Amino acid sequence: MIAREGNHWLAVSLPADNSMENKKLQYNGTYIYYETFYTHASRGISGSYGNFNLIDPVKRTCVEVPVTTNLETYDTDSEDATGQEISCRSKVILQNDELHVVNFSSGNSDCIQSGVYKIEDRELKKIKHLDESRYAMVEVRWADKIATYMSLDEVKTAYGYATVEPVIDSYSNCAAGEVVAHQITWGNDTLAVVLLNADDLQLVRTIIVLSDKIPFGKVHKGLTAKELFQLYPKAKLRADLLSDDEYVYLEDLQIKVVFKTTESNRVGKYDDEEYKGLKRPDAVIDFIEVN
Repeated sequence: MIAREGNHWLAVSLPADNSMENKKLQYNGTYIYYETFYTHASRGISGSYGNFNLIDPVKRTCVEVPVTTNLETYDTDSEDATGQEISCRSKVILQNDELHVVNFSSGNSDCIQSGVYKIEDRELKKIKHLDESRYAMVEVRWADKIATYMSLDEVKTAYGYATVEPVIDSYSNCAAGEVVAHQITWGNDTLAVVLLNADDLQLVRTIIVLSDKIPFGKVHKGLTAKELFQLYPKAKLRADLLSDDEYVYLEDLQIKVVFKTTESNRVGKYDDEEYKGLKRPDAVIDFIEVN
């Protein structure tokens, strides 16, 4: 495949079994983009696949996005050759440096899922998730490599070097409803606990960050209250009436910083529940909540 921009030429070598429609080759001033297709067949299975490809000729980067899968399986030893078909198709719109995706699936999840993705060099970072119950795109919150609305399989893939195992949920209050908790551990360090919806479609709804290896700017677990308020002098501590913890919500980072306390060991001074200053400036952040 060859494209020209001014006095510059870009040559891309496609695999021999790939095909594309030249008339669909596009260039928007930043990205060259096109779709490729290929088929595969073996005993008992046949399939066709399609990828949406993005090339930045200046940065010399390429992103390949799976957008079509059609698989048919059948029993070759049976006289009845009726097969089972599963498929998925994702419609993609490129706007500036974002991909807007709507996914249609029939038993297959290999295609890119619905949402809005930021193009970052050789990777796509999901920034919005399609909440079908609300008929709306909702913001995705990130903590290092994991994000809200990820599936547990995606969490495990993101932390392939870590152990991900179920634990008892000790972070939700009674108003949260039923949740499923999984802990992410790397060596002797517990990185985080993810809380997932306890329904058929289990997606991460809350991330509890338990390690200083996952910072948010200059804020991290283990930072003292004094250091936190030096960074955010206008912030205010609040006491959670359900959990009894104290917390500060940082709007710019969209995180909740939590101190595990009770009435007997408050970090802050209060006058009729209104924060008046620090009582224990050396108290450290116990965890950071992302949702």
